[in-house]
Amino acid sequence: MTGTAPTATLAGWHRAPFSAEGLTYDCFEKGEGPGVVLLPELPGITPEVLGLAEHLVGEGFTVVMPSLFGTPGKPVSVARTAAVFARICVSAEFRAFATNARRPVADYLRALARDLAARTPAAGVGVIGLCFTGGFALAAAVDDSVLAPVMSQPSAPIALTAAQRGRRCLRGRAPARRRPHAQQWPLRHGASLQWGLDGP
Repeated sequence: MTGTAPTATLAGWHRAPFSAEGLTYDCFEKGEGPGVVLLPELPGITPEVLGLAEHLVGEGFTVVMPSLFGTPGKPVSVARTAAVFARICVSAEFRAFATNARRPVADYLRALARDLAARTPAAGVGVIGLCFTGGFALAAAVDDSVLAPVMSQPSAPIALTAAQRGRRCLRGRAPARRRPHAQQWPLRHGASLQWGLDGP
């Protein structure tokens, strides 16, 4: 182990806008096979996020990355991360994650997952959220098209008040349902990726 994450560029990725729930973001897509929606970490689709995306493509997945914030392909820097975070803090789409309000981005991501599931060869898709977007992956899980929400170091919702800090669970006004399901997708290198959900 070198201790450094693999990196990649946007070369070979197809860029196209996707609109739903009154929001439009550019999405980057590559690969063939079952679908995975990969949500970027702050400050956006960095070379490290692209490195993970290329790994998933290499394992036989169709990967879609919505550019929810930041400049795609730009490297991480303290200044860039701070600037993106400041914009998110005043953005109606994201600000609701610190409260119990409606989350427009969560609705958008469910629509994106349904679109990807409808055109890829599996019963549904996976959604991977990285740190800040980890909670978005869980929020997408209530949609029937999402078989596998993966939360990597989730940091949202962000607790801004003492009352919010007292609630340690991720919850909100998403539809309440309990629907156990699991999907096992083979990887090209002889392993398998088994994802399951027994939702809230």
